[in-house]
Amino acid sequence: MTANHGVTQKPSSKSQPSGWLAVTLLFVLLVSPCLTTLPLLPVAQAATAQGPKAQAISALRAWRERVLELDRKAESAQAASLTQASRLSLKRDFSQSQTLEILTREIETPLERLQELDDERLELKAQRQILDQLIFRIDSKWNGNNLKAFLETSLLEMAQTDLADPGQGTWWRFMIQASLALREAAEPGADPIRFLEAYMSDSTVLTPKSVLDLLRSQNYVGN
Repeated sequence: MTANHGVTQKPSSKSQPSGWLAVTLLFVLLVSPCLTTLPLLPVAQAATAQGPKAQAISALRAWRERVLELDRKAESAQAASLTQASRLSLKRDFSQSQTLEILTREIETPLERLQELDDERLELKAQRQILDQLIFRIDSKWNGNNLKAFLETSLLEMAQTDLADPGQGTWWRFMIQASLALREAAEPGADPIRFLEAYMSDSTVLTPKSVLDLLRSQNYVGN
């Protein structure tokens, strides 16, 4: 009799995937469409999540840029007036008084305009320098609480510095008035930076308006 020996069959290399592999493949097929459609967080959203110090500095820099744009316009107008003055001709008949009057006006008009624009640019330069000081102070000293009180104190400290050299200070009067205006005229909850911008524009730095005039008119931003 011939013995029947059992034969062990090797698993085929083409056998079906094991259970865990099948589950993994199914999961990938189900999830991958979702991964490709997930919304990305916009960069702008991250930018708006900045803290109070960054927001204050950003507002002051935007204000400074507006002042700088006014200076650019004044500089352009200055160049135009200078060109007008350079093209004047003195070859006239001076025997007639009317001719002399006309020529005087032709000379004086661009010169007066140049003086006005020079004064305007000097004012705008002072405004930019004050804004630079405020930006530096907020960046280096402000703890993020009560911006209005911080600006009030900073303006007084800046006025004290401006008065350190007797007879040389030019901005201290504006700084004191602006500090008083913030404390006495700004409405509760008003944006102190917007208030200061409106006050500086209305008052000017070199010839500041009294805070009493401001209180009487109540013509300011912030309410």
